[in-house]
Amino acid sequence: YTGAGVKVAIIDTGIDYDALDLNGLVDLSRSTSFVASDDAIATAFFPSRNKVTDFNGHGTNVATQVSSKAVVFAGVTSKTKLIGVKVLGADGHGSTSGVLNGVLWAADHGADVANMSLGSSFAKAGSGGFVGFVNRVFNYASSKGMLIVVAAGNAAADLDHNGNVVDAYCNMTHVVCVSAVGPALATDDPNSVAFYTNFGRSAIDVAGPG
Repeated sequence: YTGAGVKVAIIDTGIDYDALDLNGLVDLSRSTSFVASDDAIATAFFPSRNKVTDFNGHGTNVATQVSSKAVVFAGVTSKTKLIGVKVLGADGHGSTSGVLNGVLWAADHGADVANMSLGSSFAKAGSGGFVGFVNRVFNYASSKGMLIVVAAGNAAADLDHNGNVVDAYCNMTHVVCVSAVGPALATDDPNSVAFYTNFGRSAIDVAGPG
């Protein structure tokens, strides 16, 4: 499985698209940024570079795990085309509106899969309208045929018993929520739950090495 013909949107801090592992794998014509502060940095100091340029590193890390030429690090695939959708800035933070615009952009620009290694949480009480709005965005993405893969989060939270909390985006519609396994010692069960990962049968769909 090389990933040939598949397009994956990395909704994150951007992508260092000319890194050795990624050079030629990022479709810059479909890539974009929703982070005005990073756009200003790019304009001032790197005017010839695409605005999706990663000033944090997280998005590039995620991208190389999805698809890589394996010069430095091997990815899951080697020929998957990547679409960079910057919704988090150099400080690793971003707005909910930016994230949702990123999902819509990816869905409208031919992404087969969108990866969201990001998230937040908020109180359920009084948030029904907001949850409904987010789910409308995710429903739209699903109607366009895009699979959304989201990280469970790193707060060691039990999502089966999180009371008045909505986990964004594991508790949304049409998502595959991924938690992490991570044995503390090499001799431990490789399927041990990573100490930091969120967990819970009501939210988690699959787990992988974290």
